[in-house]
Parts: sequence; C-alpha cells; structure tokens
Amino acid sequence: MKEEKREVKKIGIFSVAKVLALFGILFGIVYGVQVGLAANSSPLTFAEAATYAAQDPTVAITAYSIALGWWMVIIAPIVYAIVYYLVGLIGGLLYNWFARMVGGIKLYLD
Repeated sequence: MKEEKREVKKIGIFSVAKVLALFGILFGIVYGVQVGLAANSSPLTFAEAATYAAQDPTVAITAYSIALGWWMVIIAPIVYAIVYYLVGLIGGLLYNWFARMVGGIKLYLD
C-alpha cells in the first residue's frame, strides 16, 4: 500500500462551529439532567441561592442552577451551544491563521 501525505491548510470555521455547537447541546443536556436530579434531592429557592452566593461567590452558579432545577435541561443546552459555537469560530480562525504561518496538520492516508 502506498501512503499518501496531505496537509490541512484551511478549515471551514462555520463547519467547526456547528459541530462544536452539537457537542455543546449534548453536554448541556447531560449537565441539565444532573442539575435536575440534584434539585430533586435538595430543593433550593432563589432566596436561599442568593444567600449561599453572597456567603461564597464560588458556589453562585451551582446554587442558582439547582434553584432552576429541571429548567436547566432547557437552559443549559442553549447556553452551552452558543458558547461552544463561539469557541468553534475562534478556534477555526486561530487554526487557519496558525496554519498559514507554520503549516497545517499533516494527514497520512492509505
């Protein structure tokens, strides 16, 4: 078999962003279900979440997430998809810029 060497010189940033957004949706659903289950075992109101957040700011996101409960199954995938999409856009732009400067990733195909 002859091995063929190819170089990825440029990638489509929107295709990378779309794929990462799908991963964001998947991870958001997983996170939302976990928060929903945690909310069932520990019902927390927004007033209590605000008290915990004021005492220790590092737990603010977790406290508010638990207070939202099963709504996080809807909210988290949307937020994660947006964030992952933006990361895909920026990552694609950076890859294209770096590949132009130092060369792209080399693939060895059979």
